[in-house]
Amino acid sequence: MKKLADFIVNKVNDMANLTSRSPNSLAAAAIFMACDLTGNAHLRTAEEIGRICGAAENTIKQTLKHKQPERDKLIPPDFKIAPGASVVKK
Repeated sequence: MKKLADFIVNKVNDMANLTSRSPNSLAAAAIFMACDLTGNAHLRTAEEIGRICGAAENTIKQTLKHKQPERDKLIPPDFKIAPGASVVKK
């Protein structure tokens, strides 16, 4: 999960249209997205991740919406999305 979150953050840093958010928001959204994509969304809520990262729950969710159009570019091409992943569906 950490490896996927790192990958997402690095990809976001390469995309000018996604770097307008604060680093804390981007990191929190990447962690939350990685939890969801790996099937571990039940382990941490956006609120818990936000509290640790210094980002509001709503900010995390808005950042995820902002990332949605670039979803396929934010995850490794060979990554298998876990069944039931809900945050970043097409």
